[in-house]
Amino acid sequence: MKEQKIESITEAFSMQPTTLRVTPKDSWERMLHKEDAIKEIREVWNGDQIRVYRGFNYDDKKMFEYLANSVNVHYQNS
Repeated sequence: MKEQKIESITEAFSMQPTTLRVTPKDSWERMLHKEDAIKEIREVWNGDQIRVYRGFNYDDKKMFEYLANSVNVHYQNS
């Protein structure tokens, strides 16, 4: 089965949830702050064996990290 790509994550337990969305390359090229564009969101295990979602920009710099059980995950349509 093909692995699905993550399109966005949304805070699950917030009254005013933040949604963090992958920025398509054609969009970030027009952005003023390109370093803030999110290239990819990955599900990983951190050093304490806790599942987290990490977001990276186009320079592969880590932009954020959320516990996996604290967000709702939205996948790209195939």
